[in-house]
Amino acid sequence: MAQRLGLFLREEVQELIDAFAACFAAKITFFSSEMEELSVGLRGPGSRYCRIVQNDLKLLYRCHAMDREMCRRAQARDEPLRYRCHAGLVEAIIPIRLEGKTIGTMMVGQIREAPRPPADIVAAWTALRGDPAGLLEAWSELEPFDEERLGNMLRLFKVLVQFIVSQNYVTLRQGLLIERVLRYVDDRLDEPILLAEAARDLDRSESAIAHAIKKKLGLSFSSLVNLKKIERFETHLAKEPSLTIQDAAALVGFLDPLYFSRVYKKHRLIPPSAYLASLRAGALGLPRPAEERRPAEERRPAEGGGPAETDFSI
Repeated sequence: MAQRLGLFLREEVQELIDAFAACFAAKITFFSSEMEELSVGLRGPGSRYCRIVQNDLKLLYRCHAMDREMCRRAQARDEPLRYRCHAGLVEAIIPIRLEGKTIGTMMVGQIREAPRPPADIVAAWTALRGDPAGLLEAWSELEPFDEERLGNMLRLFKVLVQFIVSQNYVTLRQGLLIERVLRYVDDRLDEPILLAEAARDLDRSESAIAHAIKKKLGLSFSSLVNLKKIERFETHLAKEPSLTIQDAAALVGFLDPLYFSRVYKKHRLIPPSAYLASLRAGALGLPRPAEERRPAEERRPAEGGGPAETDFSI
């Protein structure tokens, strides 16, 4: 069983993370080595611009895909990674190492450096609403960063991560209830998973399990199960795009494809058919900003220049 990031921070450390996020108007997220989202600085919904991209334009699936891909790259390289996401915002990821192993990543994002959103995002919004004004207004609400301030913020972010790890505020812990529940769910993603059965098998009460998941992950037991099944479903399709939605859904315990479609759309905001179509078209997990996917003659260099993906150091 792979080690997971046991993210159980003391209250003052969470306050430190929240203060950092508030000072820089940024979002901080922890991911386990298996790309599970474990905690969010300020625990907020993110910027209005990102909510528009994810909810109104229904591109949340692309955000998840890029998060997973860039976390994977940072862990593979074992070094910090800075890049511009598909929505045009700067994000950075730092691998978290403990006892000589990379056990997760810490991400800071939703940082505006470019003067405008990517052209394809603006075009999609304009096609939806007929006028780019609402999108541009949400973009302007993001606090702008120049290269010097961005570099200083990222260096301070790296120091923050190093401090948290050096003080043993993030540890590999075995046997805690939340860890046992996660392992229990992971081992049974190909079958129905019920809270009552989990409580019986783990020898804990249903309320204790539900409370632990809600406190640590902010999810109900059923939402946790469905999200992990969806992630496994997407993994099956990524490995074998020729699978049908019905077959891939059956591999994660959903024998009714219509019901699975409703569950998937509730969490990803698009139907699984749209995800599969994008996957087959090669549209997921692209590390380049949206502008760079247009023909070269139509591109303009982003403000500040530089590649879409760079390393940063103190």
